[in-house]
Amino acid sequence: SCYLTYCVSTSGLPGGGGEVTVRRCYSDFVWLRATLARECPQSLVPSLPEKEGLGSTDPDKAPRYADKRRSDLQRFCGRVAVHPVLGTRKELRAFLEARVWAIDHGGGIMAAAASQI
Repeated sequence: SCYLTYCVSTSGLPGGGGEVTVRRCYSDFVWLRATLARECPQSLVPSLPEKEGLGSTDPDKAPRYADKRRSDLQRFCGRVAVHPVLGTRKELRAFLEARVWAIDHGGGIMAAAASQI
């Protein structure tokens, strides 16, 4: 389950309809990276920030850690989006635009999200 979600906003995607904002948790970013790596083995998929507990050892550090992770995830999305191959993948578009989002345990997008691509 997600303990912290991140707001992902996009605008100006080809064929898109203006600005779209969705919420994703860290495991959703992990799914996106793994899927892109599997589907595009010829492309170097950017890395994700390490998963660490949010302030598990020091609760005072949790806000700084969450802000750094948010910044790192934003950098990841930006690098994927401008990549000539990864930036055109339907999986990325679903990740950025699907308002109904769930990942099945087989590694794919559930029908509710996939139908929105």
